[in-house]
Amino acid sequence: MSIEDFYWSFAFKQIVLVNSGKYCYVKVPLNEHICLLGANNGGKTSILNSMKFFLLPEENLHDCERKFGLKNPNGFYGRDSTYQFYFPERSSFVILEAENPHGPFCIVLNQGSKPFSYERTGVPCAYSEIEHLFWNVYSPINGGQGAPVPGLSIKSVAADLKKMNGALIRDTATIKERMYKHQPTRADAGRYCLLPLKSGGAKQREIDAWKRLIHLSFDIGAKDRRTMPDTIATIIEGRKARAEAEVNVNFGDIMARYQRLRATQDRLQTIRNGERYWNAFDQSFIELALRSSDLLNLLHDAEDSIEQVTAQLLKVRQERAAEYSERNDRSRETGQEATRLLAEYNQCRGIATNAEKAFDLIRKDVIELGTARASYAGMSLDEILQIRLDALEEARHDLEICNDKAKLRNEFEEKNREIKRLKPLIEGAEQWVKNQTSSVLDLLSEQTADRLYSLNEKAFSVECEVLEATTQGVIERFAGLFNVESDQLSFLGKLTGIPLQHYSAAELLDRKLAELDKMTRQLNKAQARYNELATLVTESEEKLAVRSKELKGVIAKDQREIGLLRSAERIEADLQRLEGEYENAKEQLALLEGQAAEANTRHDEAKAQRDAAWNALERAKDEASNVTSWASRIAEMLHVRLGLFKSGFQRSEARDVVINEALIDDMEYRSQSLLALLQASSKQVSDLLDAVPLDDDSPEQAHRAAYELNDLRQLHDRYALLYARLTAEEDNHFHQVAAHNADTDIQMRQIRATRTLITSFIGEIEDHLKSIKISNIAEIRIDCTLHPQFDELLAVLEAVNMSGGELPPQVLYDRLGSFFTQFFESDQRRDSTLNLAKLISSVDYRVRLQGREEFKVEAQSTGTSVMINIRVLAFLLKELLQSDSKVSMPLLIDEVSQLDVANLKSARDIAEADGFCIFGATPEWTPAIGKVLGKFMNLSYFEAVDESYSDERTIVFTGECESLTSIATGGDQARANLEAPADREEEAPIE
Repeated sequence: MSIEDFYWSFAFKQIVLVNSGKYCYVKVPLNEHICLLGANNGGKTSILNSMKFFLLPEENLHDCERKFGLKNPNGFYGRDSTYQFYFPERSSFVILEAENPHGPFCIVLNQGSKPFSYERTGVPCAYSEIEHLFWNVYSPINGGQGAPVPGLSIKSVAADLKKMNGALIRDTATIKERMYKHQPTRADAGRYCLLPLKSGGAKQREIDAWKRLIHLSFDIGAKDRRTMPDTIATIIEGRKARAEAEVNVNFGDIMARYQRLRATQDRLQTIRNGERYWNAFDQSFIELALRSSDLLNLLHDAEDSIEQVTAQLLKVRQERAAEYSERNDRSRETGQEATRLLAEYNQCRGIATNAEKAFDLIRKDVIELGTARASYAGMSLDEILQIRLDALEEARHDLEICNDKAKLRNEFEEKNREIKRLKPLIEGAEQWVKNQTSSVLDLLSEQTADRLYSLNEKAFSVECEVLEATTQGVIERFAGLFNVESDQLSFLGKLTGIPLQHYSAAELLDRKLAELDKMTRQLNKAQARYNELATLVTESEEKLAVRSKELKGVIAKDQREIGLLRSAERIEADLQRLEGEYENAKEQLALLEGQAAEANTRHDEAKAQRDAAWNALERAKDEASNVTSWASRIAEMLHVRLGLFKSGFQRSEARDVVINEALIDDMEYRSQSLLALLQASSKQVSDLLDAVPLDDDSPEQAHRAAYELNDLRQLHDRYALLYARLTAEEDNHFHQVAAHNADTDIQMRQIRATRTLITSFIGEIEDHLKSIKISNIAEIRIDCTLHPQFDELLAVLEAVNMSGGELPPQVLYDRLGSFFTQFFESDQRRDSTLNLAKLISSVDYRVRLQGREEFKVEAQSTGTSVMINIRVLAFLLKELLQSDSKVSMPLLIDEVSQLDVANLKSARDIAEADGFCIFGATPEWTPAIGKVLGKFMNLSYFEAVDESYSDERTIVFTGECESLTSIATGGDQARANLEAPADREEEAPIE
């Protein structure tokens, strides 16, 4: 064997569960093909899942879902349930026997001292040397399968393990070094190495990649569609030599710089766009400053010249001024009084408004009450109320029968009977009216007819056209036997109790017609009710519910109107009361309105007196000499009209001025012109402020009706400085944008390179698959589908020019922000890292069979995908392991019975070629399992029927697997016979 063929061998031999999971004591080999049989959720895969506790550098089950990913059909197993399953008691142990170049060793797991923690003890020997500590294999009980060790606990085995040089392996750093670092020259340090990783477990990305490979090996059929994408993404990250090679993007910094540059660009562009406003304001202000300085100096000189002349007029002006002040105070007082009365008026108007609203509400009730009574003209309130109560009771009755089908059926049948009873009565009455002719009573005297009619209306009302005299005499004599006393018939002097009824053929007919009409109405009402009930009887529950809802609405309306009817007297009383209150409020409002008007009149008079005082003051000025008049005009111009120019004014040296009318008129003209120029400059600076706002909140920036000259001067100075620096700031901004684009482009290139990185790695896997043969597959291609949002971002990056001093469009940053939120993760560092697992949406295989040109997509969990996944796992595992090492580990194929003999054999051969063992799990045994894997065990067949560590964990399996053997020739010949057909059989063809 050449040096190139030499490698260090690492193998997992068996796993043992003691009073753990669902097992009392079970040993399962890991270095040969085997299949566990048993019902679903019976604990088959939980045996292999326990290996994750050995293969991952963890010490507890906190955050169990992220650390171990133990799945169930409804999601993940949590911390509490997992810990209770594997480490329920102090006598619970999970033991892994493995072998590395330093020899066989065991790692024993048991409950830790902290909640939900577990400890690992390394023992430098084969499991057979320590098995007696956990199980008495020589005991004859439990069907000869052995017995529990009495008093088994962590304490009971700790001393024995220590005597055998066992050592506790604690803390994550030590676990990583002992498990993942191969040290061939140091047996003490490398004694318990399970997996010789290239970096010896020093790199977290390498540990993450190994964790993904564990998930793949435990889901080699890739039933979870995220298994392969997550694995590939993690391996790619693990290949990076250092953390700096990660795709890190400081998106916050990019956006902050972009927003600052965008704001600066907008600001500079705003300044440049407003340059024409600046030029107009600059020219106007310079002229305004020069002309205002000349005029103010002239006015000051003129004021000084006439000061002595105007002194004598001071007293007159003071008197007029005092009078004006008094009138002004009076005007102010009357104004306050008018304001007070106006407030009282407004308050009263609010009260009147509220009274009007209350009156409107009660009037609404009156209208509703009138509407409710309108349909019952001529009836008293009690009669109307009784009718509405009857209607309400009828509606409630209808609601009751809608909710009770038995009552509904009874009433329906009752109305049917009523109709049947009324119809013949109506027909008889109609027939009587139709055939009505003269009766016997019509041929007799009135007295005789009244007495016979009172005795028996029906009997003596028989039809008769002619009555013989003899017969008539007999009847008259018979009637004469009855006398009338107290409106009653008497016979033989005694009252009969029969009331006397006067017979009239017309009245009889009217009564018969009235009875017929009454019965007809009763029939119509009964028929209508019958029809309504007939509809309800056949209605569904849903429609009855709808009818019930309608009846509830009718009942609510009836109750509302009945309430109004019952409260009619109160409503009418409230109407009168509120109407009175409303009228009183209106009267008070009218009174206050008059008082307010009078106050306004007094105020107007006071203002008129004030104005008169002012006019008197002005007349006093007019009566003064021309000097006084000129002084007044000069003072008005200097101190009033041109007051906006005084702030910041510096007077020149005083000069003597000769005052005359022409000079005053000239100063008047110049002051008006100056004010017009100030107004124009104020308009120009307002336009400039609108176009180019200053970058602070100083008072001079605010819009005003009028600006002082000093305000304009300060604004002029600031804008002059702003436009003097504009070109330099534009140049500086151009270079800043260019630098920002260059930095952003560098980070965007990292994102672009991600596609190349993924494509390159997928190409490596495809090249590896080309170098090996899988059944009759000619070529395998891997479709690694990336998230469409990634392609959208790349399209935008291609379309955007990131060079030069132009800011990219907003759409780039919108796409980048959405992509960043979706695919980048922050680890509390300044930058955020691209999550490749989120970026890779799916991984699918397409295969081309020998002799065919087309590719077809291979579904997950098929025999073909299992074989490809094994090859891919071997390739990915080499990425993590030291190049001179080889690891033999089990591969879990759940529901292995779904693979036929040919596919399972191919999967087995491929696994053996890469140093793996098939660990199958399925509910039922199949011939393919027996023929290809050979060994299988049904854990439900083996139970500790006599004694176990716990009644909840009774399954016992000491390591002897079942297999197909020949009764005639023995096990060895049977194994040869079993393997011979498989050897002769061709590899499984892919259809």
